[in-house]
Amino acid sequence: MTHENFNGPELHKCFNVLKLIENGLVDLVKDYENYIIDFTTKKFGKDFNDPKVFVNVIAEAHEKFDKLTTKTFDRHREFTEIMDRALRTIVNGDKLSKPGDKLARYSDAMLRKSATPDAERKPENLGIALKYLNDKEQFEKPYQMLLANRLLGLILYKSLLEC
Repeated sequence: MTHENFNGPELHKCFNVLKLIENGLVDLVKDYENYIIDFTTKKFGKDFNDPKVFVNVIAEAHEKFDKLTTKTFDRHREFTEIMDRALRTIVNGDKLSKPGDKLARYSDAMLRKSATPDAERKPENLGIALKYLNDKEQFEKPYQMLLANRLLGLILYKSLLEC
């Protein structure tokens, strides 16, 4: 299944036929998982380590494939599970990329007060990405450090204003 020959209505027809056959959906489910992983990985491009890109691509992929799973596969249990598994694989795939650290930096940037609000940083997107993070401690520890830095910076800033 590739993006070029992907056709929702035709795939829905295939799905309706294959679900009647015992083990008929096995290959389609595998293809769907590979399609989700390939599509989402390509969306990252060179910016895989940018927290904003990371979180927004995961949220965008979740939205796209959730709609597709609903519309094309009638929210079939296997396709819903495989979508979640594929996105979880992408988020947790490479431990060296530190997905929890990216999510912590995204939330830190989102919570910092700035002159111009960043419309691309949404709490909903962070929640979606956190849903797929297997080890939440990977997020908690860097987040605690960033929160402490933010609070200390605020205290220091206020004490400087008082002088």
